[in-house]
Amino acid sequence: MKTKLFLLMAIVLFACSTAKAYDALIDGIYYNFNGDEAEVTDKNTSYNSYTGDVVIPESVVYNAKTYSVTSIGSSAFSYCSALTSVNIPKSVTSIGSGAFTGSGLTSITIPNSITSIKTGVFADCTDLSSINVEAGNTIYDSRNNCNAIIETATNVLIAGCKNTIIPNSVMSIGVAAFDRCSGLTTISIPNSIISIEDYAFEGCTELTSISIPNSVTSIGMSAFYYCTKITTIFISNSVASIKDGAFCDCDSLTDVYCLAENVPNTSNYAFDATPLNSATLHVPYGCKAAYEAASPWNEFGTIVEMEPENPIISFADAKVKALCVANWDTNNDGELDEAEAAAVTDLGTVFKGNTEITSFNELQYFIGLTSIGDYAFQSCSSLTTVNIPNSVKSIGSSAFAVCYGLTSVNIGNSVTSIGNRAFSGCSALTSVTIGNSVTSIGSSAFSDSGLTSITIPNSVTSIKTGVFADCTDLSSINVEAGNTIYDSRNNCNAIIETATNVLIAGCKNTIIPNSVMSIGVAAFDRCSGLTTISIPNSIISIEDYAFEGCTELTSISIPNSVTSIGMSAFYYCTKITTIFISNSVASIKDGAFCDCDSLTDVYCLAENVPNTSNYAFDATPLNSATLHVPYGCKAAYEAASPWNEFGKIVEIPIPITIGETGFATFCSPHALDFSEVEDIRAYIVSGFNQETGTLVLTRVTEVPAGEGLYIAGTPGEHQIPQNQTSMFYANLLKGVTEPTIISPTDGNYTNYILSNGSYGVGFYTLSQTGTLDAGKAYLQLPTASVAGIKALKIEFDENDDPTGIAITSTSYAEENTIYNLAGQRVSKAQKGINIVNGKKVFIK
Repeated sequence: MKTKLFLLMAIVLFACSTAKAYDALIDGIYYNFNGDEAEVTDKNTSYNSYTGDVVIPESVVYNAKTYSVTSIGSSAFSYCSALTSVNIPKSVTSIGSGAFTGSGLTSITIPNSITSIKTGVFADCTDLSSINVEAGNTIYDSRNNCNAIIETATNVLIAGCKNTIIPNSVMSIGVAAFDRCSGLTTISIPNSIISIEDYAFEGCTELTSISIPNSVTSIGMSAFYYCTKITTIFISNSVASIKDGAFCDCDSLTDVYCLAENVPNTSNYAFDATPLNSATLHVPYGCKAAYEAASPWNEFGTIVEMEPENPIISFADAKVKALCVANWDTNNDGELDEAEAAAVTDLGTVFKGNTEITSFNELQYFIGLTSIGDYAFQSCSSLTTVNIPNSVKSIGSSAFAVCYGLTSVNIGNSVTSIGNRAFSGCSALTSVTIGNSVTSIGSSAFSDSGLTSITIPNSVTSIKTGVFADCTDLSSINVEAGNTIYDSRNNCNAIIETATNVLIAGCKNTIIPNSVMSIGVAAFDRCSGLTTISIPNSIISIEDYAFEGCTELTSISIPNSVTSIGMSAFYYCTKITTIFISNSVASIKDGAFCDCDSLTDVYCLAENVPNTSNYAFDATPLNSATLHVPYGCKAAYEAASPWNEFGKIVEIPIPITIGETGFATFCSPHALDFSEVEDIRAYIVSGFNQETGTLVLTRVTEVPAGEGLYIAGTPGEHQIPQNQTSMFYANLLKGVTEPTIISPTDGNYTNYILSNGSYGVGFYTLSQTGTLDAGKAYLQLPTASVAGIKALKIEFDENDDPTGIAITSTSYAEENTIYNLAGQRVSKAQKGINIVNGKKVFIK
């Protein structure tokens, strides 16, 4: 075991020590590039390169080329202790060794696009309490500190390790899945499991018993090695093979119940170093001789046969037994057997209010049970765990309400409905697994419980009001694929209409994925802890009361996809200072921004004034706020109510961002005026001199809409006023106002993209077809006039006028290329200014 631990540490340390230096930092994320793919990486200079919430995009643009983000590299987020969440897109297919080792993650969702997760990905993530794996069928490697991912056919939520419930969707417990989970005290293995792989529970030193279900056919090597507190093992009759060391070093073992009538193919070392001579083996009736003749079974101190039919149920809790016997012992023998238990269809209120019952794991013997009725276990304050058997179809109203000690619940795949207040007031309840047969969840079903995270299967079509009301610890709600509107609830916990998976990871900083189409009625109503919200372009409507009473929100940006803002959608958001409304918004209803006391600025990009209720900004101090509108639209807003109530209405300038090089291309859908703008100059390419190999750049001030521009100036963002102009330019720069696919050639023309290449900042030919971002421009020249020219470098002469110098080399790596200021290539440097390998050199 020490050897395995050392090996894992060595792998993690190796991953940390071999992390590659990053190629680029884009929007706060470090990347390496290879071919057409990008890998998220670490800064490689210090830990804590990432903090807070990180959203990884599906693609990034670098040097005018679009890369698909396909992997998270080894140690990319390792030891980022201030990292709280990472949103992984479906473009990512692999996660490298130690990617999140020692990070501050509390929960994470792994999309079904992932096909490879390397060793130690979540090692030492001591705050990680839930890992959700989307639909897939991949074995994930082990990691430490009670956090495991297992092979799965659908969603899995591992919510801590103290009491772990594996849902019925899981088919295999993978290699070392729970290796060294020293906090794991109980494990419920469902009947869907067919194999328990090597080292699956190795070193789970707090496990006291294990029950292998009827579906399992094999138990892997060292599967329960060094589980030093296990006293009892139940092995089902389906188990056909048990490998080396499966139960090695189980020092406390006293009883093994092996129900297999045919002795399993068992390694002689399966129970190695386990004191079998002091343990009892229980075998099926008539099978004792077969086990006595087989190794290592014949090493048990005692081998006894179990009763053949209707065995007496051995109740762990004497008080449970007494109640069961009192109500269902039909033959009056003072015991309850399986036949009597099987005849029970509803438990009634036999256990209601009993404060002494601590466990009732024998529910599985009530195979005829179809309903756990209203109030069945209400106020059983000492009850700790419940496994709902697969025979049960419904859980009644308040069935487990106010069970203060209840910590985990596993709801099987036969249950179709969970009643009103079913688990309300279960303040210690942290883990609930809902089977994929459930279609409805009643009002307040989990209200005022201790839930920290929950997954709702896509079978659910109805969730009633207040299901998670007052669940103050609930930080993540995952909704599987579906398209249902879920009602609101309080305390920062919301489910919204969705077309696929949604993870609401707390409310302080909430990111809604691109799959979501609508933010439903009162979805975030009174989420007083919500400080920021990122609304994706997939959203088309924000419904009534969606963010009502979110008193910590300071700004909101409505994306281009939204067409309507519902009644009181942002009512009483008292700290909002800035609102951005996209040009797609056509209607704003009553009270949408009512009582937004701190409002100072509204940016409304709609050129057609939205159909806005006169009460949309009711009780909001508009007379002290500024309305920013598109150029030429001021008069329209001044004539429309309630927009004309703003203290000031101004027209919006167009922003231009210049990077560190001091150069950029630009194209605006609006006409611009550069005449009064400082620290920035705009040029068109008005010609190309084939003889000298130089571009002719002409400075412009009045620019019509859609014109491609070459921009030079101080790095940073600049605001450019709009204007109205009828100017026309013969311009070799082609502007794009929306993402546009650009090929290396276009008919008889060759296309060039501005980038910082081998010769510095200039226009370079494309190596392959790619997408040019909106608001950019590319250079297009006749192929016949630029044959062999790979790059056109932009230089400025002694008068600060731009000069394009053609680089005619067929290879960017060519050395000792010399040009004069006329752009002519010369054999040796001359007196004055020369261009040597793309750089200015002055020769006396």
